Amino acid sequence: WADVVSDGHKYVWASVSRGKDMIDVFNIYSGSLVGSFGTCGSPRDLDFHPSREEIWVHCSDFSAMEESHMDVFSTVTPSAGVETRILMHNNTEARSYGVVVV
Repeated sequence: WADVVSDGHKYVWASVSRGKDMIDVFNIYSGSLVGSFGTCGSPRDLDFHPSREEIWVHCSDFSAMEESHMDVFSTVTPSAGVETRILMHNNTEARSYGVVVV
């Protein structure tokens, strides 16, 4: 995992790059896998945003799937889609390494 964060209530979130860019979600009490969800390219940093009940995923690569450098997941319903389009640069060869601060 590149990063792991908990929402402190139900889930533990882990960014995974093992052939496919994914976010694995685990039950905070049992440790069982709740689901694996596609995300933007090369997921790195995860941050929990408590007032919005969201996990923010900062990715190093632009994702054609999302056309974004950031992905957002609901901590209430992980499988629910959250509309997001955040570009760190204009999809050049540059990478958006850095840290998301909530």
